[in-house]
Amino acid sequence: MRRFSSLFLLALAFAMPAFAADEPRVAEAKKFFEQYQAYDGKPEQLNFFADNAQVLTVIVFPGGQKQEINLSGAQFRQLGTMVIEQAKQQGKELKASYANMTFTPEENFVRIQGQTYSPDYNVWAPFMVRVSKDEQGNQRIRQLYSKVTLTAEQLQQMQQAHPLPGQGQGSAQSQPAPATR
Repeated sequence: MRRFSSLFLLALAFAMPAFAADEPRVAEAKKFFEQYQAYDGKPEQLNFFADNAQVLTVIVFPGGQKQEINLSGAQFRQLGTMVIEQAKQQGKELKASYANMTFTPEENFVRIQGQTYSPDYNVWAPFMVRVSKDEQGNQRIRQLYSKVTLTAEQLQQMQQAHPLPGQGQGSAQSQPAPATR
């Protein structure tokens, strides 16, 4: 029994520096996410994304049909700028709420995971971002994943709030734009 205790304490001694090394990264990621939330719905929030970030939104429509929207960080910023400007013209504020947030250190990233709520569409959606420092030492979002499951009513609200250019005019694009928060 004494040998087991010694081995356990030795293993714990080696593991403690790894846990301690993760704490500053998690603290930085929490501060980063607080700043990200402070800019919610504003064009400045889009600057938190690295140009080469991977942004994947999966939309599940009523009936189970899925659409994946895969963008780079640069493309996401461009789309997000258009959506924010459109909302501004309509007198709307794009503001999300976040819940059940976790911050998990990974080898090269800190994973931030939780739920986001869009009051515009009355939708809670799971999402995950991975953040790491860029060459200048600034935290950037490297990956964002979200999955939005829509009811028929939510789909209608989304289409009315953010119609695609040409939508309803014989356009081949009949699916809504993704929520870009």
